[in-house]
Amino acid sequence: MPGITNFPNYFIPQSGKSAVREISDPTMETLRAAASGAGAKRKVSYGKTFSPHDRTVKLDGEAFFDVASDRDHPFFVKTNTVVVKVVGTSFNVKMYKDTDDTEVVLERGVVKLQFGDNDNMITMQPGQKIYYSSASHDISISEVNVEYLMLLKYGMISMSDVRVAEIIRKVEEIYSVDIETVAPLDDDRLYNFNF
Repeated sequence: MPGITNFPNYFIPQSGKSAVREISDPTMETLRAAASGAGAKRKVSYGKTFSPHDRTVKLDGEAFFDVASDRDHPFFVKTNTVVVKVVGTSFNVKMYKDTDDTEVVLERGVVKLQFGDNDNMITMQPGQKIYYSSASHDISISEVNVEYLMLLKYGMISMSDVRVAEIIRKVEEIYSVDIETVAPLDDDRLYNFNF
């Protein structure tokens, strides 16, 4: 994987709030903040040379990007385990801090993903979600309803066809709480959850 070093400039939203800002050219980012008191802060880091010719950011957390098209100068989002290469599109990237797993959902356009030290890239199509497990190196691809990405931009959460464990993890993450269940979770049922 290309090196993820030398990112001295960074942007951290206020605790518990999402922040929208123009990065450049007019690429927009919506960085979803961790809840007050949450473990690791979420941030987007920029290299010293970030410019219209070197459009690379490092993400810790979750962000929605609406990238201005520039075929000669791709936009790169790097997490600890995945590199996302973009020409012009809108997509969401989430890095799970506790596992280094990464999830990418593509709203429109095309993105290419590189996993770990593998030089091969996978091309995503709109409406796809790719989940990469850093522990097992498994890659899962599924079709999703991307309308929830618009909600994310406005600080709302909408989860479709998810298991109870995923809903619990999201609530724990947002409100910086631990939830314990008294009965075993039904991992076979899928739910829709909005808040």
